[in-house]
Parts: sequence; structure tokens; C-alpha cells
Amino acid sequence: MSTALVLLSLIIIGSLILMRTQHERHFLFFLIRTKYFLNFIEWIANLAPRFWMWLADFAIIISFGSVGAAYLGGVQPREKTRWVSFAILTLATAYLWRQEVNLILLLFLILAGFMIWWKFRVGREVIADCFIAFILLTSISMRIIIKPWVAMLTGFFGIPAILIIGLLTHAHDIVIGTSNMPGVTPAIPAEKEGKWVITFPGVGISLPLNYALIALGITVIFHEFAHGIISRVHKMKLKSTGIITLGALPIGAFVEPDEEVLNKSPGFQKMRVFAIGSFSNLIVAGFTFLILTYGVGGILEHITEVDGVEVIGLDQGYPAEKYLQKNQIIYKLNGVEIRSLQNFSYAASKLKPGQEVVLETDHGIIKFNTTTNPANKSRAYMGVVVAPHFRLKKGIDAYKCTFNFLTSLSIAMYWIIFFNFNIALVNLLPLVPLDGGKMFEELIAWFKLSELNTKRVVYGVIAFMVMLLFLNAYPLFTLVWQEILRFLS
Repeated sequence: MSTALVLLSLIIIGSLILMRTQHERHFLFFLIRTKYFLNFIEWIANLAPRFWMWLADFAIIISFGSVGAAYLGGVQPREKTRWVSFAILTLATAYLWRQEVNLILLLFLILAGFMIWWKFRVGREVIADCFIAFILLTSISMRIIIKPWVAMLTGFFGIPAILIIGLLTHAHDIVIGTSNMPGVTPAIPAEKEGKWVITFPGVGISLPLNYALIALGITVIFHEFAHGIISRVHKMKLKSTGIITLGALPIGAFVEPDEEVLNKSPGFQKMRVFAIGSFSNLIVAGFTFLILTYGVGGILEHITEVDGVEVIGLDQGYPAEKYLQKNQIIYKLNGVEIRSLQNFSYAASKLKPGQEVVLETDHGIIKFNTTTNPANKSRAYMGVVVAPHFRLKKGIDAYKCTFNFLTSLSIAMYWIIFFNFNIALVNLLPLVPLDGGKMFEELIAWFKLSELNTKRVVYGVIAFMVMLLFLNAYPLFTLVWQEILRFLS
């Protein structure tokens, strides 16, 4: 309760104080502008401007696949740094397919032959770049995503294709009644068990507010600074930096470019500015994952062992919600000893809808029956989200402080990965005012359609995306209505 009072005081008292200043206000949200960090952004931009431009071009290729590569080939036919991007993608393909030697040799022969023919004999940059990016990105996606048709769409349209296909699939399941779990859900603050958390309604995931603020802060800072760096690389004026607050509670940051200068800049420069934000979040997520896996995780692996799984989330309206609690530890599932997350998932996959589950936990033995899986009615579902629970190995109690610190650090890093990765994906959707929507408008403009046809395409895609998001959010409306009825009764 004390935490709630502190947060409430920061919002109310902070709002009253800030209302007496000249800071821009939107209800209880304030934009506090400063000139701090502008010199720092300028310094970073001037360190290696060619590198930042290449990184932004690479971001365009990753963001919009072979279409993005074709765009770059069309607007910058003499820019050779794209071949660095293709080289990196080729190395990634070779690594992922390293055990398929014949396929790799064939891939290199196809790429080499195509480059020689189109680049030096015909010189059609757009077709060459489009084809090479499609082959490489499809090969990488096929190894990661498995389904060939999804991999091909990803290779052609880039990252947004993955998310749109996922939203389409989930919307279909909601419409035909095989799923009642929302495909999209907001992150909202809530009080649970006397503590403030950020929760995602309908999916049973919540995290402590302190971890949420750290993860969100890192996500926003890297995203906005990346926009600012590329803006200065292209000599676009930055008006200010600043923080976004709810009352006196900081909830975000921003770097504000001069909109007039940005709008008058060449299209490919704007594309670079828009693309680099989400790509920076993907980079942060990737590096954090590597550090967590091979750094923090490696140390924990030597001093700890898994002795079960810990409950970190409970889906509302499902059996586990009535019998389990957050932070509860599950040691056995129907007699199967849990020694890893994979071990738990395998034991849970053997359950049938309606079958009795016997869980041995740190709170004793708990029994309840499963229900049908909202995503697949032929499978069982308990409605519990778990994570591995670690304990110190016997005989090394001296590492308890190190263990506690690394455990907290690993949790923070997990949520940093979660926020950066998911915000990057969502921000690339072709929906204004997201960066993906602004990039999509630039891509459509590159095709030089008539103004009427351009509007038709843009508005058509926006209408489609709004409908798709509405269908995925529909279970949330049902959940809200149930809560209203429960309150009234």
C-alpha cells in the first residue's frame, strides 16, 4: 500500500506542480523539453557517419525484406555498402545451415552467378538487390520459422510479415471459437498482493513495476537516441531532448527533430531515420540475450541447479488461477520430477482436456482438472505461466549474495529483451503513426503511383490493420464486460 501511495502522490502532486510551468501537457502527461544530450548525440553521430548510414540501410533491409533492398537499390544505385549487408546475411545463412554443406555451396553459386550477371552485364540494381535479399532472408527465416511459405513472405516483406501472419492466424482462431485469448493486449499498471505491477490483461503475464520501468526506460532511450543520431548524420536539426512524465513519474524519453526539416529531406534519409529506431531495439534485445545466455547464465549454471519451475503468471478464468499463486514453486507434475522448463512443458503436453493434474509444490500437493487449450481444443490447458526456479548447489552457500544479485540481474535482462523485441515488432507494423507506417508511406511513394492510388493503398492497409487489431483485441472486450457484470452483481 505504501508503494501505491508514493506513486499516487508523484502523479497528483507532480501534476499540480507541473501545471504551473510552461511544459507541454496532455491531460496528466507532460513533455519536459531540455537541450541536454544534444551535444552527446552530435558527438556520437560524428564518430562514424558512414557506419551509421550503413547500419540504417541494413535496418531497412531487415525491416522490409527484399522490398526494402529493392528500394535502396532504386534510390541509391551506386551505394556499395549494401554488399556489406548481403555479406553479413550470407554469413548468417551459412551459420544456420552449416550442416547442409551442399545447400550452402549451391546458394553461393546462385548468388555469385546472379551478382556477376546483373551487376556487371545488365546493371539492374533493383532486381539484383531484391533477388539476393529475398534468397538470403528466406533462407534465414526458413531455418528459424520452419514453415516455408511464412519464410518466403518474410523474405519478401520483412519482419512485419511475421507479425501480420501471427495476428491473422490468431484472429481466425478467435472468430471460429478455438481461442478466447487476446492476440494483442495493453500493458497497464495494477496492484496485486500489495505491490504495483505492470500486467498484460488476458494473458496472465505481469512483472514488478521496478523491472518494467528499467526495461521500458532502456527501450525508449535507445530507440529515441538512434533516431537522433541518424538525424544528425544527415544534418537534420534536433530541437530538443526530454522526458515524458505522468505527473512527476518519468515514463519515457524522446528526441525531437525539426519536423519541417525532416519532411523536406530526401525519402531515403527519412527511411533511415524511421528504420533505425526499431532496429536499435532489436540490437539491444540481441546483445542482452547473448550476455544473459553466455555471461550471467553461464555463471549461474556453475553455481545453481534447477529444482522446479516458478509460477510467474496465471491466466484469468482458467483452472490454475483458483489453486496456484504467483511465486509458487512446482516440483512435480503427475509424478514427473521437474528439472527444467522443457521437462515441465513435455509433461504438460501429455495432459488431456479434463484430466486431473497433481502438482507437488512448496505449498503442498494441489489437485485440479485441466480445461481445453484456447488455441487448440484437442490439447489440455492449465492457465499457468512458469519460469525455471534456481537454487544454489549444495556446499557453496558463500555465493548467496552473488546468486541473489545475478538472479535479479537476469530477471531485469529478461524483461529488457521482452520489451525491446516486442516493441520493435509492433513499431514496424504498417500503421501510422508508427515508424513502420511512415516507412510504408515512403515505399508506396517510391512506386510513383498517382496520388489517388497512393491514398487508396495507404488507407486500405490502415483499415485492414485496424480490423486485424480489433479482432485480436476482441477477447479483451469480453473480459472487460465480465468484470463489469461481476462488479455490478
